[in-house]
Amino acid sequence: MMWIALSGCSSFNQQPSDNTTHGEIYTALYSYPVNDQEYSPFKQVRAHFIVKKPPTLVFRVLSDLQLTPSWFSYLRTLDTLEIYSPRSFLTRATLESPWPFLPRDLISCVTTHFAEQQITIKLKDCYDKYPLQERSLRITASDSQWIITKLGEDTRIEYQAWTDPGGNVPAFVYNSLLIDTTQETLNKLKQIINARSLSDYSY
Repeated sequence: MMWIALSGCSSFNQQPSDNTTHGEIYTALYSYPVNDQEYSPFKQVRAHFIVKKPPTLVFRVLSDLQLTPSWFSYLRTLDTLEIYSPRSFLTRATLESPWPFLPRDLISCVTTHFAEQQITIKLKDCYDKYPLQERSLRITASDSQWIITKLGEDTRIEYQAWTDPGGNVPAFVYNSLLIDTTQETLNKLKQIINARSLSDYSY
């Protein structure tokens, strides 16, 4: 597979474009800087797609945490641990491992930012804010976000995620699964968004 250097990052395929057609999901991998001199061996995935649904509906689907395990690959449970404000809370995700390793759990501080044309949901690892659990490995390095952007009558949903799974997972194995796993996840999410309407939600 050919690697293309873009602005100091490594990427599959091409630079993401806002010209993505409806129904198409663009997915690419990039190097992720862990400090000023070092890049993680685990790649960051970036993906986006466009739907003819309002940003408010997309936000409500993404905020429906009970629904998330039905479309997010390898996610077993997603629970709210603490609510700091209407726009900030703490979650715990439990993840099935696709490899013969221990299941993982991920503690995230979630913050939502609202702008006139854009909603951004940021998830940062907060591994030390919840006790370690037996029979699972705590992920201690992750950084992801959802960016929901209004484009006229359309909405662009962008997903960016980087995780160091910890343990003894080989980076080349982890990276090789990222594209397919992300495509599978976003295809399911797109189907749910297209099947939902604002009347499905009471808030």
